[in-house]
Amino acid sequence: MAYRFRRTESVQNGLKRIARKQVQQAIAEMEEPAGDLHEAVHQVRKRFKKMRGLLRLVRPGFPQYAEENAWYRDAGREISRVRDAESMKNTAAKLVSREDSSELREALQALNAALLDRQARITAEAAGLEEQLLRLAADQRDALDRIDSWRVKGQPDSTVMKGLKQTYTRGFDALNLLESEDTTDDADWHEWRKRVKYHWYHTRLLVSVWKPVMTARKKELSRLSDLLGDEHDLSVLRELLAREDGVAGGAGPEKLIRRRMDNRQQQLRQQAVNLGCRVFADRPSVFRRRMKQWWILWRKGL
Repeated sequence: MAYRFRRTESVQNGLKRIARKQVQQAIAEMEEPAGDLHEAVHQVRKRFKKMRGLLRLVRPGFPQYAEENAWYRDAGREISRVRDAESMKNTAAKLVSREDSSELREALQALNAALLDRQARITAEAAGLEEQLLRLAADQRDALDRIDSWRVKGQPDSTVMKGLKQTYTRGFDALNLLESEDTTDDADWHEWRKRVKYHWYHTRLLVSVWKPVMTARKKELSRLSDLLGDEHDLSVLRELLAREDGVAGGAGPEKLIRRRMDNRQQQLRQQAVNLGCRVFADRPSVFRRRMKQWWILWRKGL
């Protein structure tokens, strides 16, 4: 079952169907990981994020939103530390370039080695991760039971369009803030990243309303999300270097690494803004009217 609404089902039934599938897959991934535990954690966290995106789409008519959203947010945080350690290692590896000076290359190699050791240490400290996943899987079974009681209030079709517009508007406004203030504040960029991610989920959920157009939009939003994800990882890595002395191997190597990180982050931000200006080109009211018309035609089978 795809992560998308079907034309012939009600919004409420679609909500429940999609949610059940995500929860069932999360339970399977926690109880019987196909690969290593790191990958299982990664997949489960993606399920929880997709659940939060789904809930956000029906938020205006979904009384249980606050409770359910908080549940999946907190559940994802419980198992995040091991995955975050692997993410930092991968972020450092992406900084290596064939054009590096020998000094910078040595500094980055030392950083990669230090982050690999750090990942191993955190993994060892989380020796009970498998048991933690099993406990979380049991909790997920309770979450699965709760889905049966979910109800979408008011006019469901209108609810979907309101939820879609809210998320789009927040992405639109976050981009405008970045452009108008030319900010380098990591928090502002992280905020836009979150809004882009939710709009990407909503585009996936509604991709069938006009597949050729929405599939192209989904692809560009995925690329934008990746750019902002890499940008955010650099901010997190910078905080890690400031917090954990010695990871970068001393003041000299750290200065070289920070310069490389700053340059790369600026490149990513510019690429993201260039793409974002296209994705969020319409004013929210215009975007909503267009999507509403497509939704109506799709529901009629036209």
